[in-house]
Amino acid sequence: MTDHTTPPHPEGDPSLGQTASQNTPAGLRILLADDDVINQRLGCLLLERLGHRAVCVANGLEALQQLAANPFDVVILDVEMPELGGPETAIRIRSGTSGVLNPAIPLLGLSGHGQGPECASCLEAGMNGYLAKPLRADDLKRVLAEIVPRM
Repeated sequence: MTDHTTPPHPEGDPSLGQTASQNTPAGLRILLADDDVINQRLGCLLLERLGHRAVCVANGLEALQQLAANPFDVVILDVEMPELGGPETAIRIRSGTSGVLNPAIPLLGLSGHGQGPECASCLEAGMNGYLAKPLRADDLKRVLAEIVPRM
């Protein structure tokens, strides 16, 4: 698990979303589950540059452990992970029997396969939205604004 809690201060790169738009909640605590270490680092860096706090884990089982022990505002789940993939993790979270603190937490699916069947499986599993890899600041801000209530 990687805990990134001190956001870096980007200097003038608008593609990184130096500040969140007025419609995008800022300062969210976001759990990112992805089995690829490079995707974890890049995803957490992007989230931090958007003004959020990010915690990274490598699979759905680790995500469930984090969600049972710590409060988060959003979870981003890679669709394909060893041990427990994103849709299966979402089903367990939504079941209300997994021990997570908030079974209604906003969930986002993440896949390198674009808007294919993975998107439908994420939504069927109870996720609130879907993002394609590589993560882009504009897409992330838009989806967060859509699924996270204003704080």
